[in-house]
Amino acid sequence: MKRRTFNYAKGNSDKFWSVWVEPTGPTGYRLFAHWGRNGTDGQRKSWFFATRAEATREALRKIAGKLKKGYLEDTPREATVVGSIAQTRWRKDKSALAGPPSRKPKPKPKPTLPSGFISPRRVLRVTKEDL
Repeated sequence: MKRRTFNYAKGNSDKFWSVWVEPTGPTGYRLFAHWGRNGTDGQRKSWFFATRAEATREALRKIAGKLKKGYLEDTPREATVVGSIAQTRWRKDKSALAGPPSRKPKPKPKPTLPSGFISPRRVLRVTKEDL
């Protein structure tokens, strides 16, 4: 997985966060994260995984968390026009980060009784006039 860099700038915050996956020889893969305030060296941390799929899955999970917090991905220099247009759209409309709207099942209508139906629980008052 190529290095992906994200930035967060709101209020006094001006932070960066990067993530990438590299092979560690024949034994597995390592996920690297690098974060901190812009203009500093920042901090680094790495995690070991047995397969590339596991490392990439964890990286994508971490990326989703950063996007949810409001981080925006830097546009890579080799990005196409289509990629930069999509990135601009995401910056303008953060609802695109939330994914498709969930579809809630429609509530079932309550059963209705036919008119004139007398429930056995209903107490029927009979007067002399009714007879």
